[in-house]
Amino acid sequence: MALFRALETVRCPTSARLFGDRFARGFLRPSLRAVVGLSRLPVVGRLVPWYIDRRWPGARSSGIARTRLIDDVVREALREEIEQVVILGAGFDCRAYRIAGIERCRVFEVDHPATQAVKTARLRRLLGDLPAHVVFVPLDFARRTLDRAMDAAGFETATRTFCVWEGVTNYLSEEAVDATLRYFATTAPGSRLLF
Repeated sequence: MALFRALETVRCPTSARLFGDRFARGFLRPSLRAVVGLSRLPVVGRLVPWYIDRRWPGARSSGIARTRLIDDVVREALREEIEQVVILGAGFDCRAYRIAGIERCRVFEVDHPATQAVKTARLRRLLGDLPAHVVFVPLDFARRTLDRAMDAAGFETATRTFCVWEGVTNYLSEEAVDATLRYFATTAPGSRLLF
């Protein structure tokens, strides 16, 4: 997804872009950063998405559309003064750093410890210090339940929460999905879960 978000961020004309993610390129290996750079050229800029769409039909376009939809719904939740945001399976998602106003919330990024180690190292290179409003919650869904990890991280179930669970459930066991849904059912009235 970081590649797709980076490509969308440099798409021309700018008026055609569904969103911008200035961090996405920083999560790519050098060869993919080069592809993003080349995609700014007029002909290559059309060939790169065409190749991706031929090779993996629907992956890029649905990922880009999904990103825009979720961004819009997160912004709506922020206008409704949601107090906490949880991003399950956060991966290289950078909503906590790029959506205006989200810094007023506590944002819990939940992901596998190995993925979080890579992400935090890259964020330090991109940002310097990690933002104080983000709490990293290391969790392997196959080995530990969400409730214990969130309690240890200071998550408050009595506080209105918006949870993003993007593109993760198909990789989890039925038991892990059920346990996660049961846990979020205990959050404050007005909380929302988007997946």
